[in-house]
Amino acid sequence: MVKINARFEQLKADAEEAESEKFKLEQNMNSGIAASQLVPIFFKDAYEDTQNHKQLRSLLLDAAENGADGTALFIAKLGKGFTAIKIALSGIEEKEEIENMEIVYKASIELLTAISGSHIPERREVLDIIAAIISESFSAYEFISPEQTLQLDPAIHNAQGLGTATIKEGVSFAVIRKESRQAVKYADVKV
Repeated sequence: MVKINARFEQLKADAEEAESEKFKLEQNMNSGIAASQLVPIFFKDAYEDTQNHKQLRSLLLDAAENGADGTALFIAKLGKGFTAIKIALSGIEEKEEIENMEIVYKASIELLTAISGSHIPERREVLDIIAAIISESFSAYEFISPEQTLQLDPAIHNAQGLGTATIKEGVSFAVIRKESRQAVKYADVKV
């Protein structure tokens, strides 16, 4: 418990530092800050260094190198949202898995809200990797990116009355049971 509390406090401090850094970076954004400088700031993770974390950092660095306009802003916004995910994941060992899923689900909505309106070509792949990072912490649930497909999928999307519209951006992740593949939470999207 002491280890978990210390880890939580460190993540909170990292979140505050990241928020402060984000503010400074947004002020300097118009002066040409390199997007690649943002990745180590927001996506350093001293506690977890799984293959998915490495893949996320690598993908974001590649996006920054090949970056179109808006890449740095997208990475900064994603960093803010990803901090909410890390904080939520840091406390999941203390509760029942369904409660943990609800907490992380709310944090995933914060992430999608943070990047709303920001797009880079790698956005879908980034969200798929983040869903995999979240899912690593659950034995019974799997998070699925709302932008995993370009078209609505009734198995994971809240698609009533939307027809076969093309997905513009996700509002919430889908959550399914790993064993039955049954949806627990349907993904909401903008079409």
